[in-house]
Amino acid sequence: MKQETTERKRGGQCRAGFTLVEMLVVIVIILVLMGLVFKMSRPVIGKQAEAVTIRNLERLKAALEEYYAEYGQYPPVPHYPNIRQWLDPDLPDGAMIQPLCYEYNWDGGMRSDMIGKFGDEKHEYKDGPLFSFGLVSFLVPRRSGTGNIKGWPTIYDHPQWLDYNEGTEDSERDKRACARWAPFLEDITYTGFGGRLIDGDAYTNYFTTIRDGWESPLVYVSPPPHQTYLLFSKGPDKACDLDAPDNRSRPANKDNIYGDVGFVKQ
Repeated sequence: MKQETTERKRGGQCRAGFTLVEMLVVIVIILVLMGLVFKMSRPVIGKQAEAVTIRNLERLKAALEEYYAEYGQYPPVPHYPNIRQWLDPDLPDGAMIQPLCYEYNWDGGMRSDMIGKFGDEKHEYKDGPLFSFGLVSFLVPRRSGTGNIKGWPTIYDHPQWLDYNEGTEDSERDKRACARWAPFLEDITYTGFGGRLIDGDAYTNYFTTIRDGWESPLVYVSPPPHQTYLLFSKGPDKACDLDAPDNRSRPANKDNIYGDVGFVKQ
């Protein structure tokens, strides 16, 4: 009787343990299941990103049409070389783009005394300006939106600011117009900050932009006289053909998601 009980215990111990082969089999099964779950979830994630992208495009398009109704043209965004990571990190270095990004001075962002460096002339960092007047800058009140920056020189003193902004405050017309399309921009803008070095001095900017569901900035193209525009997401591959962005058949443009109608290159 005692011997039988001992054998049962031994048998139970054998059945309770795992051999190395069994453990490897279990691990392989888990990895296979994880792979299947990942493959099944990718289309869902892709659909969610696409839905976010379409929503952002539709909202931004509505704001652009309101802008056109007010000013008789679409936002005349200047071209900038793509030296800032947040302008569009997925485009080639030096690419000339009309960015979505509105880049402006950050209160307290100066690490050293900049008097005389920017106060009297337009100082440029390599081929790029101190900050960028991207599409978002045409859709917000620039003065009240950035706040009154402390210190010298302020964003309002800089010649680059004065090149694009007259007067000492936002006009009543601009404030009313921005308030009208502000609901379209709610929850679709992305704001952050980052720094650059100019002759060894640190210069920190806030930026506000609009991204697609794959966290890339949307693309805006509007040639003079700004009576038409191209607006799209570069899609999951985060690529587009800058030479022919409106050509849907180009390989780099095939997964683009367009949010405009009637774009005509002039």
